[in-house]
Amino acid sequence: MTSSAPRSGSPNYDNNGKADLAVTASFENDRSGGLWTLPGTSSGLTGSGSGSKSLSSADFGLASGSRFGETLLD
Repeated sequence: MTSSAPRSGSPNYDNNGKADLAVTASFENDRSGGLWTLPGTSSGLTGSGSGSKSLSSADFGLASGSRFGETLLD
């Protein structure tokens, strides 16, 4: 049985009613860090399409070596 809404407390970054996944790696990109989001769909998570995002410290004007993504809070 599948549910059309995310469980209570599940992140839903794009507000489509499906649970999303965010993954970080603070030592990626020469320790500048990185963040990837995978949007939830009715058939599960997807890494394709316009909903998936890849962000780095440079996208936010942070200094090289800032270890963006070391802490991720919802």
